[in-house]
Amino acid sequence: MQKEYKAVFLDKDGTIVDNSGYPYIIPTDQVLINDIIEGLQYLQKKGYKLFIISNQSWISKGRLSQEQVEVIFQSVFKKLKEYDIKIAGHYYCPHKKSEDCECRKPKVKLILQAAAEHSLNLNESIFIGDMEMDISAGRNAGMKTVLVLTGMGSKYNSKIKPDHVIKNVNQINEVIR
Repeated sequence: MQKEYKAVFLDKDGTIVDNSGYPYIIPTDQVLINDIIEGLQYLQKKGYKLFIISNQSWISKGRLSQEQVEVIFQSVFKKLKEYDIKIAGHYYCPHKKSEDCECRKPKVKLILQAAAEHSLNLNESIFIGDMEMDISAGRNAGMKTVLVLTGMGSKYNSKIKPDHVIKNVNQINEVIR
């Protein structure tokens, strides 16, 4: 039987990178260094593989090419690598909400794809994000959910309650032991 791994799925914009310039500055590679590094290092030490699941509708809106979005992701990975943080995979939906695709959060196609490609046990995994679509995606995939108050998290007002609420990713050790 193949070993299954536990994972942490992270939203990108507002969770691991600063999106305070939205919608004028999109997307950004400005990593929230003071809010995420210790937390991501902690999760890796606990044996979690790290993944990014993101909606990047700028592609279908014609504001950015897929190549431009990929350059931004690679820049984020390079910055995280300086702190020995490895992102095991990244997946993003290029579609607009109106296209009603299967890969846009809160739907779970990209999460299931990551789980299949990396032998992940979703019941042992966590989704961390700053918006309702992140919390819903995690719930829909059967994971524990964590809302961070960075990005749009401080304005979170949804009937869909996360399992945990923390100030930023660095506080993940308060909910994951």
